[in-house]
Parts: sequence; structure tokens; C-alpha cells
Amino acid sequence: MSNIEERRSLLEDLEVIESSITKRFQRNPELYYKYQEGLKKVVDPDIDLPSKTVRNTNKIYKTRKHKRKRKQILLQQYEINEFLDDYRRKEKQLMKQKLDISEFRDKGADFVKFEELLESINNEYNNQNEETPTNLKLLDKKDKYAMFSSSININSPNNILSKRSQLLDLNNYFSKEEQYGEILNLEQFYSSWLNVVKTADCSILKYILMLNVFLDKDEFILNSPMDRKNLRYVDFIRILSKYFESYLEKRYILNNWINFKTELKKSFEKYSIKPIVKEKKGYLCISCGKWFKNSNVYDGHLKGKQHEKHYSNRKMFLYNEYKLHRIINYLKYEFDESKAYMERKLAFTNTERNNELKLLTKKYEEPAYNKDEPENTDKYEEDDNSMSNAAEDRNKSFNMPLGPDGMPIPLWLYKLQGLDIKYNCEICGNKEYQGRKAYENHFSELTHTSHLYFLGIQYSKAFKGITSIAEAKSLWSSMHASNGSAASFSNQNNTKLAMTEDIEVEDSEGNVMSKKIYDELKKQNLV
Repeated sequence: MSNIEERRSLLEDLEVIESSITKRFQRNPELYYKYQEGLKKVVDPDIDLPSKTVRNTNKIYKTRKHKRKRKQILLQQYEINEFLDDYRRKEKQLMKQKLDISEFRDKGADFVKFEELLESINNEYNNQNEETPTNLKLLDKKDKYAMFSSSININSPNNILSKRSQLLDLNNYFSKEEQYGEILNLEQFYSSWLNVVKTADCSILKYILMLNVFLDKDEFILNSPMDRKNLRYVDFIRILSKYFESYLEKRYILNNWINFKTELKKSFEKYSIKPIVKEKKGYLCISCGKWFKNSNVYDGHLKGKQHEKHYSNRKMFLYNEYKLHRIINYLKYEFDESKAYMERKLAFTNTERNNELKLLTKKYEEPAYNKDEPENTDKYEEDDNSMSNAAEDRNKSFNMPLGPDGMPIPLWLYKLQGLDIKYNCEICGNKEYQGRKAYENHFSELTHTSHLYFLGIQYSKAFKGITSIAEAKSLWSSMHASNGSAASFSNQNNTKLAMTEDIEVEDSEGNVMSKKIYDELKKQNLV
């Protein structure tokens, strides 16, 4: 295979992988939402997640998608992670390839004979040995990364995974107690904690609540549950931080954990030299556990040999302690769920405990994909349409008109509200409004005001009731001709007044009110 053909084949592989990942996002947008959730927790808290409505309806753009099981979502995330590993590996191979097209250049010229180069590539592609695994056809490559390609019977698929990831098993990553990333299995470290504290009166719930100290940035140092120089405690923190780190990685598998670990080590270096400052006590050295009166004494201590010795001996413990603090905050939701689950579990009767175990075992052993799962989006939309059509048929059977909410309404109330009269607005694109109330309200709605804006008109109360484009333009021009500057000044004041009225403020007791009311109460010394 020539150098050009190798590059073409690698580029083809990259496109197939990109397309395969895209199809999985299109089928199940929750894969993307879960990825963004991980980014927001660990990488960038300022990321804007899609609204709850969009997530609950499992939408991508304007198309509704079927909700999938948690196990299936996680399984496909792990599959995508394997695809990304292939992608990065092939990308590195491509970057190493050096393209040599000197034979296709004209002598004494810089341009390439494109026709000869294209003909050479086509000949190479047509003459390649199809039986060689490295020269798979495009269809074979697509089949390798396609959903359901690992199923024995394509007409009746039973496995959502591709041939590339057919050996992937989530149960190799998650234990039954972890419920595929919903619960932290902290119970497994309970016996280790009893060996640390050397007492038998510490309940499992008390042990889990003890971990709350790691949520606060200073609490786990100032009020440590154990002597921080105790070797048993040091070893326990090492094991616990390692578990939390591995759990975070497998919970959000698509995140870039290499960058995360690099950032964690850099932030630890800054954290290790920064003291804990308390007014009455002074400055606490995290490494040595000693208090100093002021910053000058503390800075001098940092340069001393005793501090360097303490730091070098305890650096690994301090890093594990800091890492546990950071990760337990990232997993705060899962940590709270674990505490609530443990409290509920302790209140179980023997029968309830057995039923809970059977339910967990069933979820753990059942397949991620069921044969009766709907796959066709159009069919899903047709089902929705058929349901709405059936609802319409039921409404018609009542022989009553429908109100604004789509529900049947008595004829006398229908006429009393004026819903039998329709109003037309030319500015809104000849849109019809049912009833006087909807018609009056639409003048201040975004649809009407934005259409006025497109006509070059700034909305004001003077335009309420005007639905003709010609009338609106005529009124706008006459307003500017008579008192353009005065009208502009008035509009600006009205806008500022409206903005002031819309602003909400909060008093010292947490009561929310408009700024106008707040200013009036402040003048009377009531807030």
C-alpha cells in the first residue's frame, strides 16, 4: 500500500468513527446530556446545560426521542469511549505519515498534476487485495462500528453493541451495589474504618456521616475524625481516595481524565503552601499541623528544613486527602443519594431487604437492550399523532367546542368568552387569534413586538390595537415628524421605568420584591 493510500484509508476510518458516534447521539440525546453533566461537574461549572424540559422529553433539536434505560446509556458511553481510543490512535498514525507527491510535480513548477495524482489513487484503490484485513471495504468498516452489528440475527437484533465492542460488559466496571453509578459503595470500607478507630460502637451510618467533613475545604483538617499522623488513618485515606477517583472516572467515562489529574496536581501544589487562617488562632501549616501568629512567621517557617522534611514525608497523604476533598464535592449528589439509601436500607425489614436484593440482582443481570424497544422515530411521532387524533375524536363525541386549552367547553361559556369570534393580525403574518382576550394579549407578546421591530418600529402603547402594516408605518412616521426628539426621550424614560419595575431585589430576610416597592419600604425604614 502506498503512502497516499494509507492516508486515504486512515481518513476514511476517522470519518466512519465520527459518523458512528453521531448516529448514537441522534438515537439517544441523553448520551450527550450525560457527557455535558460530567463536564459541568468536573471541568467547567459555567457550562449551560439544556433545560429540564428538553432533557425530560429527550429531545435533540425539535425531535422527541425515546427514553432509554440507565444501563443502556452507560453502556453506549463506554462503547463511544472505545471508539474515541481508536480515533486517537488512527489520528496519531495519520500525523506520522508524510505525504510524498514529488513524482507528480511538474519540473520547474510548484503545482501538482491533479489528474495524474487522482488516477494513481483510484488505481491503487481498485487493485488492492480485498481479502487482507487491513484493506477492508468501506461497508465492512461501517459494519464494524454500526449499532446492533454484534447481534447474531440482524433482522431481530438483541444486542445494541457494535462488532468493535461486542465483548464490552458493564458488570466488569460496576458492582451490584453501585447500581451503575447511582450509589457509592461505601459500605465495603466500613470494617476498615473500625480497624482505624479501634472501637465497636461506631455504626455504619455514623461512619458515612463522618465523611461529611471532606465536603468543607478546611473542616477535614481542623476537625479531622482521627489523628492525621496515625498510620492506619493515612492508609485508610489512601484507599478511600483511590476508590472515589476510580468511581468518578467510570461514572463519567467520556471526560478527559489525563487533563483532570494534571490540573489536580497543579492546584495541590498551590493548596499545600497556603495556610488556613483563623482570627484567634493565626495561621495553620497544613503539612506540619502547627499554628503561627502572623504571615511573616509562617512564611519564614515554609523556608525551614523542618517544614521541608514534614512536607516530603507526608506529601502523598496530603495529596490523597486533598483529592478526596475535591472528588467528594464533584460527587456530592451521588454521596447524598448514598447516605439516603443507607438510612433507608437500615430501616428495612428482612422481607424488604430480600426484595431489594432481588430487584438489584434483576437489574444487574438483565440485558441493556430489549427486543421490544422502539427504534423508528417516525413511528414514535405517528403514535403521538394517533393518540392526539383519538383525543380529538373523543372530544368531538361530546359535541362541544374546544377551548384555548384544547379541552371541551360548554357552548354558552364558549360564546360568553367570545371564542366564536376570530381576529386577524396582518403584522403577525395574518395570524388568527381566537377570542378577544387572546387578541388583546398578543399586542404585548414577543411575536407581535418582534414583527414591529422588523418593520423598523419601536413598540409603544400607542400601537396597541393596530394590526395593519400600513397604519403602523403611518403612525410611526407621523410620531417622528411631529415630535421625534420628545417621543424618543419619552420612550427612553418609559423603558427605564419598565426596567426598574421588572427588577427584583431581595431584602436581608430573603423576601423577594420589585425594586419600586423595595425603595418605598426603604424610605419608610421598614427594610
